[in-house]
Amino acid sequence: GSTDNTAKILHGFQQKYPELFTLNFNEKSLGITKNFEKAINLCTNEIVFLADQDDIWFPEKTRKIVSFFNKNPNEDAVFHNLQLYKNGIPQKITQWDSISFEQEFRKKENLLLHSILFDNVVTGAAFAFRKRKKYHFKNPEILHDEILALEFSTTQKLGILDECLGYYRLHDKQQVGTNLEKNDYQKTISQWQENYYHNKNLPEKLKIMARGIEKLKKISADFPEANHKIFPVLKEKLLATRNQYLQTLSFAERKKTLLSWYKHQKYFVTFSEVLIN
Repeated sequence: GSTDNTAKILHGFQQKYPELFTLNFNEKSLGITKNFEKAINLCTNEIVFLADQDDIWFPEKTRKIVSFFNKNPNEDAVFHNLQLYKNGIPQKITQWDSISFEQEFRKKENLLLHSILFDNVVTGAAFAFRKRKKYHFKNPEILHDEILALEFSTTQKLGILDECLGYYRLHDKQQVGTNLEKNDYQKTISQWQENYYHNKNLPEKLKIMARGIEKLKKISADFPEANHKIFPVLKEKLLATRNQYLQTLSFAERKKTLLSWYKHQKYFVTFSEVLIN
């Protein structure tokens, strides 16, 4: 549905490199998620690379990703970092820096929980996967890269290549994505991570886990396995943190807090707990 010269430019590339391009145009705009769904399902080879039109791949990107899959036959997907790039100039910080995906969080086994508690860290332009089926993205309000990240991290088949294999180009006409400076939302994510991983603020840590549980409820129909895996873990962590926080309060404060939580149906507090504590 582009109203600029996209179609003309693509036809020009196809005429120049006919063996490399197959063009498909939608009769009507499908939206971002459904457009990627259609494009993915049109792909016929084993490995699919997602591409965004405003980003730039490094020459070694495809070779390194194919090599990763050859060396890791049990992995079905992989994502990498990107160097921020503005006005033709590579920036000092990376995309992972800008979204607070710090080194301590870059563990495969934590990806699903991290995305539920905070935000998606898998950018489509830095993502590739083995195509083993036809895809149907049920919820067009969730972007395609987050849907795929949730699917592959749920099955523990999402690998991490901790290096930059492309430029993430920043420009004034971006519809979604990273900024050079952290915006208020990204600063909030950083604070949430600090509170959650380092016990900086137990009441805030409880709120973070409660938000994660609410997110799980919203996506449970589309990702039942993610809900099955993460909900018990989150609930156990929440109860432990809840009890740890209660121990810091006086008897009167503890009673008042439990009664308030029970009244507002928070943190799985039962009436018997209010009476006993």
